[in-house]
Amino acid sequence: MLTATPRARSIALYRYDPAATSVVYLARSVQPGAANAIQPGESYSGAEKHPGLRDMLRNGLPAIDGPVEDGDRCWVIAYAQVAERV
Repeated sequence: MLTATPRARSIALYRYDPAATSVVYLARSVQPGAANAIQPGESYSGAEKHPGLRDMLRNGLPAIDGPVEDGDRCWVIAYAQVAERV
């Protein structure tokens, strides 16, 4: 996926479990050499820090967080629902 979108820092697919109120990774693509490799099924503990993600999980509408600055880089995190809620 990052080959098709080379300016992307990472691309992830999450699943939200409302019964457990948890977010888990289904898949994640990062730039080669990224320090924080994440495996499918791992909990995404940072979800509570992202109001855009929380909004998208609550209402199903696309949302963003940012811009976020990290030293000399700045980025926006975008969220979109890719499947209907069950």
